[in-house]
Amino acid sequence: MTSVTLPVYRWLILQDGSLPINPDGTRNVGTPHRCTCTLVWPEGASPAPGDTLVVDPSLDGPGYGEAVLRLRTVGIAWQGVGRHLVTHPHGDHRVRGRETDLCGCGQVFAVREAGELSGLQVVPCPGHHERHVAVRFASRDGDTWVTGDAILGEDWLRAWQYYWPNGYRREEIAQTWRTVAAVLSHADLVIPGHGPPVRVTRELLADLIEGFGRAEYHKDCLEVRGLLEGRMGRMSRGT
Repeated sequence: MTSVTLPVYRWLILQDGSLPINPDGTRNVGTPHRCTCTLVWPEGASPAPGDTLVVDPSLDGPGYGEAVLRLRTVGIAWQGVGRHLVTHPHGDHRVRGRETDLCGCGQVFAVREAGELSGLQVVPCPGHHERHVAVRFASRDGDTWVTGDAILGEDWLRAWQYYWPNGYRREEIAQTWRTVAAVLSHADLVIPGHGPPVRVTRELLADLIEGFGRAEYHKDCLEVRGLLEGRMGRMSRGT
């Protein structure tokens, strides 16, 4: 069987995501509610309109200033970015009044064999929203996933908490944990919806496995533990 070498991509966070609420319900006074915004483009090339993608292009005022400066370091302006993708249709992840190339609507953006942005995949990640998607690609960091709110951040992940102010049903919560396990079964690096990048390590997986009993409705999705244990075993064997 002939192996297929996927194109390698670079990524750059344009806006740092944050939330004014912690997993335990306490508040962070003065912390904005804003999503992580990420630029993706092919390794070995300068960003250009034909081969750039911004994931979750919802920039607030300070975030836009940050994005302009960070884009300048790689030689492109905001107006020069070729494509935009919204992981899910919540207001904090899309620019109001702006049409985006794709929203989290189950459409396939990439998975091509050739051409611009080949090798990028848009993967369904339901739970936080039924039409939620993540962007998956190979990078210097390994198998890289820009997850939007499928994974909010490392603190929420380790706490087995979801953004409860949204008012989720039991099945949506259980589906959230299934999606978390599906992502972590493959990802080496996660760029979450409201926090800095998360490296998937054996220590992280061990902590998640140990704490899974804290997850609400964990008995509805017991396969989650097995998926995490399977990934941890593969990492231990170096496979």
